[in-house]
Amino acid sequence: MTKIPTPLPISAMVLLFSLSYSTPCHSDTLSVSCGEQPVSCLQSINEQQQRLASGTDGWWELEIAKLNSLFKFQKIDDLYVALRPWINNPDVPPQYQPHIALIYGKWLQRRQRLDEANVALEQALEGFKALEDKNAAAQLELKILNTLVLLNRFEQAKAYVEQLKQKAYDSPLFYREVYAELAHIAHKNDARQAHVEYRRESVRWAKQVPDEQQKAIAYNNYGVALRLNGDYKQAEQPLLKAAEHAEQAHDLHQLQKIRLRLGEVYVLLDEPQKAQHYVDVIDLQHLNKSQVAHYRQLARSVKM
Repeated sequence: MTKIPTPLPISAMVLLFSLSYSTPCHSDTLSVSCGEQPVSCLQSINEQQQRLASGTDGWWELEIAKLNSLFKFQKIDDLYVALRPWINNPDVPPQYQPHIALIYGKWLQRRQRLDEANVALEQALEGFKALEDKNAAAQLELKILNTLVLLNRFEQAKAYVEQLKQKAYDSPLFYREVYAELAHIAHKNDARQAHVEYRRESVRWAKQVPDEQQKAIAYNNYGVALRLNGDYKQAEQPLLKAAEHAEQAHDLHQLQKIRLRLGEVYVLLDEPQKAQHYVDVIDLQHLNKSQVAHYRQLARSVKM
């Protein structure tokens, strides 16, 4: 079994960032723990970056973490302002150029500039593969897998997963992300039963990682997959577990989203009292703007 150090160093965690929903980074001198708080997250990154000489590896790792944070928190305009100086800039060190291209490609996808996005993602994939040829690492391989999925190259992604499985990495974190990516592939192909199975497997690995926030995300995604498959009653328990872990992680934004989904499931189960409970307990101040319309629809459904 190939051992992956625990806790992961900052370079590894930055490589994993775009596959996850939090930003924990660890090293002897650097520490960033973002959770779901945009202001404190970005402030923490900026403060630590200011202590480092511009252009050092640590500085660039934090720069990538900052860009990923801006994307995660849907600060799309701020992201472009921060990203623009580095796009196709030869002064960016080669080992960080693929990360810049990947983030740019995701930004372009969000803007529906799909042809340009594919060009950027192809650049990212080429760069990651070049790095892999020099020094293969689990987190780098996850980046390649993630980029293949973003490019909708699902068959290549599945074949790549089979290669990764043969390496037998001793890391629950690694396999949690691998199965999460397989779930994305299944979902995009409308393979609902496979989507459920991959999400269940991702939960199995997430339970072995001492991270309450990631457990909440894995259980939530499993519950959503069950709901999409029409398994409304089975979706209830994973979503309740997700809410429990989100509370333990003090992840208020994630908690409201899970509560919203629980309310929607209870509407589908024709249990209006339980649905009304979640309408009442959702904290709109911590509900993402993109979810507000769903909340209003839930509230209307309960009243009907």
